[in-house]
Amino acid sequence: MKHLRLLSLIAFFSSFLACHTQKPVAQVGNKSTIEDHASKAYTFPTGTYYQFVFDEKSAEGIDAQQYLLELLNLKIVWTDAWYKGPSRMCVPPGSSIGMQVIVEPAFVIRLEKPHDGMLQKGFVKTAEPGMGDCAFRVTHFSR
Repeated sequence: MKHLRLLSLIAFFSSFLACHTQKPVAQVGNKSTIEDHASKAYTFPTGTYYQFVFDEKSAEGIDAQQYLLELLNLKIVWTDAWYKGPSRMCVPPGSSIGMQVIVEPAFVIRLEKPHDGMLQKGFVKTAEPGMGDCAFRVTHFSR
């Protein structure tokens, strides 16, 4: 009987610890905010810009935070990043009516200086960064 009680206690505490143990969460930046790039002209700060080239596979969206983390792991230090996910509808702010359209994803990263590693990660250098159509809800990551 004592062994059964002891085993029960061990099982209880093991499950308790397993449920309450949290893995550390990696931070990709100091903050992220939602911005509207469509209602009025958006001015990107000065810097070196790279735009992600979406293919058929990635056109359904990517994990922008994971990409940013990978860049930091490769010692590619970015200063800002903007991501707009794909959608099948465009709903302007303050509206309850959506337009049925294909909204292409966009992912732009700003660096302080050029880095060839960005090309290997699927980006192209651009002098005119943009978020495309229906950019009412763009996530801006900053460090």
